Amino acid sequence: MMRVLSTVGKMPAANKASQRDTKTAASLWFSCLCWRRYMPMKFLYRSLTLVILFIGFIQLYGVGERISSALWRLYKFYGSNGEGITVGTSMALITYVVSICLIVVSGVIYKKSNDSIALALARLSSFILLFGLLLLTLLLLSPLAYFYSR
Repeated sequence: MMRVLSTVGKMPAANKASQRDTKTAASLWFSCLCWRRYMPMKFLYRSLTLVILFIGFIQLYGVGERISSALWRLYKFYGSNGEGITVGTSMALITYVVSICLIVVSGVIYKKSNDSIALALARLSSFILLFGLLLLTLLLLSPLAYFYSR
């Protein structure tokens, strides 16, 4: 009896953790996946990449609207003095700064996460933000847009 007690106390930490995890998983089998180990970080990475992806789509929509407006104005007023659109310097500067910061955050998530869904979302959001920045740069370098500051 004494020998059994002494071996139970000397159980390796990995075995205790795995037994605790299986007991937890067995007792909470009906609950959601948020109870699993390391799930809060996966949830955080997935949520953050979804927010970044949503912001990227908003940015792409805004830049696409500005490009379509500039092309429509070029078509409608071709040959007159009213060619092009005005773009605020603060809008362009904020778009560049926020997009670059979000690309950096997305890159950090891509490097740190082991979740395939978070990796795919981080890659997609980075590509969308980069594409939006490329379109904005092309618009600002073209004669279709003029800067103004308030």
